Amino acid sequence: PDGFRFFAESEPNSVSVWKEGVDGSLAFRDRRSEGESRLRFTGFGVEGENQYSAPVVELGMKDACSMEQFAVGGATYVVSAAGCDLLEENLQFVHNKTIQDEEGWASIIGHWDFSTPSLYVSGRLGPMYMTPFETLVDPSVVGNREITCNERYCEYTRARLQSPGCFEKFATTIGPATFRDDSETLGAAVLVGRGVQCKTNTDWDTPAEHTLSATNFIGSADGIEAMQFDSELNTGLFITDNIDALVDGDPETSTLPLEELTAEAWFSIGEGDSSDHPLISTMQRRRCANPLEPTDCGCGKGWMLAWRFGSVNEYGEYQLILSLVISVAERAKNAEQYGPYYPEGIGPGIGILDYNEWTSDHGFAKDGDWVHVVATYDGSHTRIYANGTLQQEKPSCTFPEEGCGNIVYPAAYHTCPTHCTCPPGCEGKNCPCGSNKLAGGTFAACYQGTDAPPGKKTPLTIGVLADLDRPAASPVHIGMIKRVRVGKKAASPAYVAAQFQNFKDT
Repeated sequence: PDGFRFFAESEPNSVSVWKEGVDGSLAFRDRRSEGESRLRFTGFGVEGENQYSAPVVELGMKDACSMEQFAVGGATYVVSAAGCDLLEENLQFVHNKTIQDEEGWASIIGHWDFSTPSLYVSGRLGPMYMTPFETLVDPSVVGNREITCNERYCEYTRARLQSPGCFEKFATTIGPATFRDDSETLGAAVLVGRGVQCKTNTDWDTPAEHTLSATNFIGSADGIEAMQFDSELNTGLFITDNIDALVDGDPETSTLPLEELTAEAWFSIGEGDSSDHPLISTMQRRRCANPLEPTDCGCGKGWMLAWRFGSVNEYGEYQLILSLVISVAERAKNAEQYGPYYPEGIGPGIGILDYNEWTSDHGFAKDGDWVHVVATYDGSHTRIYANGTLQQEKPSCTFPEEGCGNIVYPAAYHTCPTHCTCPPGCEGKNCPCGSNKLAGGTFAACYQGTDAPPGKKTPLTIGVLADLDRPAASPVHIGMIKRVRVGKKAASPAYVAAQFQNFKDT
């Protein structure tokens, strides 16, 4: 009827529909089968009319490889999955900006999603924003590090180390190496291989064409793409190896948070123990080997979000300990807490780290489990949220009702007299807080400003707390990380609950 021809097809058990042209030729229009379940992309017209005469609806569906429909409140919706082409080539997929519609997005200064699309430049909001790495005058000991981007991805390179006892054969070349910061504020997170450590006799000491890349560390767990971290190959990501350009002590102009903070991570637990496993950090924790005779040590500045295991019960179930470690101005001012062994006037400039540690019940999480953690500082208290629920609140100084001051960072801005009392002889010399070397002394607690040797300024890292004295001893996360966020405002309980629900639904 109406120029349509129907043909029975025995092999696929279907009926094909053809349209007869004015010259008698036939053009294929459709195929139908009994009990079929499918979606149509042609109009259906008025009920009772020939459905094949209805107008065709044009949809750009070339990238859809599978589709599902579901009903909510009486309305039917359709969702599609794209996978016919590479994700980094699917512009509709990589241009997804829905995260920017979330409540609280305006205060987010760092958002890293560890999945394949975040590695690529092409089509994903243009070039990636980077915070530059430090350029060294003498790269032979540490090796100058550089990030360059082509039309597809960004590459990390480091010169071959030539220090005594290090016998590297090749320079380091990793590409793709960077995960986009979707806030375009703090900068992309960079896979650096062994970083400043000698890589002799490791899988990283290979020609550029055979080296590992960030794609080798993206795994799928429970259907979720995430980054795998370990103590051997992927020992952490660097957003920068020098935070000096990110913080100047002024809340209005500093990029890193000063007055308030939110640090958030979705992570899975791998092999754990009672030592810290950092999720994100920008901190120096330089303990003194001999507290009675401190020498260039004692620095406690910055902050870190981390986890570790607590005790184990008779059933082999561990406690999970989530912690926010942070240094704030008012907490650091009391000189008596440092003891009498530091040089005169040094104590208040050293900084002191305050630990808010929440300990779960046994069996709260085990190896392989996913955990959503949010830690906040609101100017007076720190709070730990786990899986959407506030678990612990702690004052950050003796008189929190009066405010506990700004976060203290081990960076070049932190000098006397603006941010600490000057030790004797440092008046008018802008000595780094916790140091008297510019006044002819011999003590410096932190690697910061003029006291930082080449390659030893404070980094901003994911999955590792960089030990600037002993890089090989740096504590690392073992397991997977799906997402990390940093914000300049303390997140609300409603924000935390919503983020956990999103994670749980995923």
